[in-house]
Amino acid sequence: MSKILHFYTTFDCLIKCDNNESLIKKEKITTFSFEKELFAVSFFPLDSAESFDAVIDLKTPKVTSSNSSIKLVDFKDETYLIQITAPKDTSPKPYSLNYKKINFGESTHEIIYSTFDATLFCLKCASDRMVLTNEKIIGEPTFKTNQNHLLFFAPTKENKYIFGQIDFVNKKYEKVLFQEVDQIDINQNQITTLKHLIETGHHTIKKIYNLKNFSVKTQLASKSSPDAVTKNELIPYAFCDAIKVKNYDLARKYLSSNLNEKLDDLHLSAFFGEFEDIFQNLKKDATPNEVALFYGKGQIKEAKIFNYELENNKIVNIYEE
Repeated sequence: MSKILHFYTTFDCLIKCDNNESLIKKEKITTFSFEKELFAVSFFPLDSAESFDAVIDLKTPKVTSSNSSIKLVDFKDETYLIQITAPKDTSPKPYSLNYKKINFGESTHEIIYSTFDATLFCLKCASDRMVLTNEKIIGEPTFKTNQNHLLFFAPTKENKYIFGQIDFVNKKYEKVLFQEVDQIDINQNQITTLKHLIETGHHTIKKIYNLKNFSVKTQLASKSSPDAVTKNELIPYAFCDAIKVKNYDLARKYLSSNLNEKLDDLHLSAFFGEFEDIFQNLKKDATPNEVALFYGKGQIKEAKIFNYELENNKIVNIYEE
């Protein structure tokens, strides 16, 4: 039975598979049919000199590639999605290393970083290192520590910041947080980060880190109103955007009064669980009111399909296929 494989990338690229070549346009779904369950694909981004390969196993399923951004999503019924974000530019660049020593955990650590394009990393000891980030940073990174916690951040070339946290717990170092944020404010007692999400709700996640006890408080704000989403085919996506960031007040504004009476926040949280991404249903018999949510950690994802019934721009029923 033929396997339906959809490709979705954030960059234009040429792919080669079984001596065949095809051009994939960025942010456009390109579909292929394969008889085999195991095959190799080569990707040639048009705006970069760096190509990469992937071995795709649809039976397991499994992806083996030097590009860790490749995700394989199983829609069931022999339908799959290969989702790829733009690869990092790994071409050599001139750099100079900088060194800083900090006290953290049970020892003094030497931070080695570059203000050009090199990796920023932390040495745990002479024979082992913990990579903090491989983002391209500019300017000096900042480190805040107490006995068991390390916070670090640095500006990037994209006018954003990388921000992370490492904890020393049970005699082990754990990288508990790493993210890209849009804004950082710091004073003597706290660090505040802002991250703008790209979705229909225009959400901003604000986190406040207390530098005395290293606790964190999260706040969520939305600049959007459900009145701005009037097309029936967009309402399920706007609803899922709100559920993903746990903005249940906004999510409820897309529901009918009958559903709002039946479902509380705990019901909504338990029904949808923790999902990573929102996408259209790629199965052959898909309808506009069906939305795919991607579940799972790492490169292999499972797509669960949710169907939405609407009346008068309100969701009146939701069920998983």
